[in-house]
Amino acid sequence: MREILQRMKNILLRPRAEWELIKQEQTSLRKLFGGYGALMAAVPPVAALVERFLFNRGIVSNAVHSPFLYVITTNLLWYLVILANILITATIITVIVASKEPGWVSLRGLQLATYSYTPLFLVAMLAVIPRLGWLIYPAILYSLYLLYLGIRSITGAPQGKAAWDAVASFLVTGVVVGILNGLEYMLESFVASKVFF
Repeated sequence: MREILQRMKNILLRPRAEWELIKQEQTSLRKLFGGYGALMAAVPPVAALVERFLFNRGIVSNAVHSPFLYVITTNLLWYLVILANILITATIITVIVASKEPGWVSLRGLQLATYSYTPLFLVAMLAVIPRLGWLIYPAILYSLYLLYLGIRSITGAPQGKAAWDAVASFLVTGVVVGILNGLEYMLESFVASKVFF
């Protein structure tokens, strides 16, 4: 846990140096996705639970049989979709960047996706507080910047190429993940409202 917190702090506060460390690391899918990624992906759903129960916001009125189970179910589905989003982002980054990098290691895309999402994961804790939801926009921009720095560090690409790869990955991911999240919202409503309740 201490290692995860240190990585989170460093990727936010000293990203250039941290990407250089990440570049040298030997990692595994279990450590990266099952450790850091799984923990960070849990932050938005847990924050949403806090928001719904602490501030009494977001509990839908049609969940009359069991609002608690409804909220737990929908947030569990959301957690699984966030994990899928990380994998999709990693795949898109790999397709865009690795096509021009013969020495690309398979987990590089997952490293770039997981660590560059850190600001988005963490801002969810602040977005729980009323009137702080706007913080998602600077978090998106900072995530894009982290992705750019990561691509530069890991591939050694010049600024222009790294910026192009980061923006292209960001835009394609935005479209694909946006569609997936729309489908998740429909699935969430159907599963939670019709099947379980």
